[in-house]
Amino acid sequence: MLIRKIYSSHLNLSWKMLCNYTLLILLLTSSSPSAQTPKLSFDVGSAPGPRIFADGVICTGDYETHPAFSSDGNTLYFVKMAPDLTKWTIFVSHYKQGKWQEPEIASFSGQYWDADPYFTKDGNTLYFISNRPLKYGEPQKSDFDIWKVE
Repeated sequence: MLIRKIYSSHLNLSWKMLCNYTLLILLLTSSSPSAQTPKLSFDVGSAPGPRIFADGVICTGDYETHPAFSSDGNTLYFVKMAPDLTKWTIFVSHYKQGKWQEPEIASFSGQYWDADPYFTKDGNTLYFISNRPLKYGEPQKSDFDIWKVE
């Protein structure tokens, strides 16, 4: 897996306090009970209203945020934060056999603060921000850069 820094930014760490998003409004539906590809939609104005997404698997009551779905809808990358907001980690889950699988830490995440995953339209590249060092062995940065995984 190729990870590359593509842009340097100097973000103030206090902005994390503004990023209080959840996956509350996503509703997982499928075109038929046996469908293997999930259809994502918003439950706007219809009973019973917004529902927790993949309750107990993806949304567990922890601080889950910033969902990014692959172009086929079968892979989800999202951010999970430590309860005290001292660490951000990108997790991944796959939709198999009609349900979302238990999330795991993404292969490129877990050591540094990684957040805001975003897939390109073709699904071949995932962008994210991180405070990882620019060179192996250096200390983690106090600001964030935009990185990508192909």
